[in-house]
Amino acid sequence: MAANTKARWLLACVFAVLAFASFVGSAGAVPANANYNRVINLAGKQRMLTQKMTKEFLLFALEVDQAKNLRSLRATRNLFDRTLKGLRHGDLELGLPPTRKPSIIKSLDKVKRLWSKFDAAISATIRSGAIDGKQFTSVARFNLPLLAAMDESVNSFEGDAKKRGVDPALATAINISGRQRMLTQKMSKEFLFIVYGFEADKNRKRLNATVGFFERALDGLLAGDAEMGLPPPPSKKIAAQLARVKRHWNSFLPLLAKVIEGSTVAASVVREVAARNLSLLRAMNKTVNMYEAL
Repeated sequence: MAANTKARWLLACVFAVLAFASFVGSAGAVPANANYNRVINLAGKQRMLTQKMTKEFLLFALEVDQAKNLRSLRATRNLFDRTLKGLRHGDLELGLPPTRKPSIIKSLDKVKRLWSKFDAAISATIRSGAIDGKQFTSVARFNLPLLAAMDESVNSFEGDAKKRGVDPALATAINISGRQRMLTQKMSKEFLFIVYGFEADKNRKRLNATVGFFERALDGLLAGDAEMGLPPPPSKKIAAQLARVKRHWNSFLPLLAKVIEGSTVAASVVREVAARNLSLLRAMNKTVNMYEAL
């Protein structure tokens, strides 16, 4: 390596180390609102990814666009794994400081233990391009405990942010709008479990409840809800984006209603759900990012 090239490379490494050290130090000592908004957003996104992976796994099992959904499953799995490590140890590129609070570390360790069990089934499917009974059972068994554990972590991050001076209403809005992101995938997953014939009655009840949760929170985000701690939209742009979410929801709900009512679902409806849930997810994700940017 030429002397000048080596010197430039060493200088770049020094700057990178100093930048990360500064990032870690400021995140641990000075609780900037932007950092906490980002942490709550990405921790909340992890909840969604647990359900998105399960949905993609089920679409593959139902032989719906298998190559595409296997690629999506791999990408979703890798993003969850990276973000989980970033929430615990920090990730400069993702904008995540390392977590130092013992109670949050404990909750993230619980997520990690459940993730190892869930990931074993997901990764086996990704490697083999096939699903066996053991993998299906593991995904069905662990996706909700993993979601619940991740939700505990999000709520811990939100609580810590409020203690450190982040606007409580904003922290709540980021958390709940992020939860809406998750519910788009949870509903889709429950729909697919019913179509697959797995615990259909139980998943029908779950789907009906999830629809109710989504609708109540969407109404709260649109107009404010004192009981949920939600203010009305803080800007015209966010109000307009939430109105777009509502339009997507109005076209998605009738598809879910078919299985809630016990109707037989055609393959074309399954494909429509597979497409429309992503439009709803993208619209809701944009809303969360708008709240984060406040």
